[in-house]
Amino acid sequence: MHVLHQIPARQTRRHDRTLDCPCGPSQTVMKRPGEQPAVTITHHALPKETR
Repeated sequence: MHVLHQIPARQTRRHDRTLDCPCGPSQTVMKRPGEQPAVTITHHALPKETR
């Protein structure tokens, strides 16, 4: 199985590479005959941190 995480630019350190990420990512699965399933986990932008 191939897993691809799509994370908004400049936020890679703020996301967990799991489905339990605080952004509530969505997941899609594609499967072509004779190939391994490809899972795409799409992460969503998190609000900017206030300091």
